[in-house]
Amino acid sequence: MACSAQLGWESPFGLGFEAGWRSYRIELEAFDDIDLAVIYIKGPYAALNYHF
Repeated sequence: MACSAQLGWESPFGLGFEAGWRSYRIELEAFDDIDLAVIYIKGPYAALNYHF
């Protein structure tokens, strides 16, 4: 399961900025010697991008 919220801006020249919050939940069942594993990854992020 994944959730995200983000805000972004892009200039007329294609240069942009994006910031937000992401949350992932990964659940593994019967993998090698592990019966069950639940992993939560969440937090803020920021990115510079160029759209061409």
